Amino acid sequence: MQRGFYMDKLNEGERLTVRRWHLGVICGYALVCMALFGWVALQTEGAQAQMAKLSTVTSAQAATK
Repeated sequence: MQRGFYMDKLNEGERLTVRRWHLGVICGYALVCMALFGWVALQTEGAQAQMAKLSTVTSAQAATK
């Protein structure tokens, strides 16, 4: 079974263009993944800070009772 696209049918300039597009797509996906991981890390850090605030408030309320 033959693949639908062969790089050896292209001249050197066209191959370079295809490589640039591939590199651009890979870099784009990498940037999106890094942004997503950063956002999740920030959301997790914020949730942990809120949990810490709640635990100190509840422990302070328990101490006063």
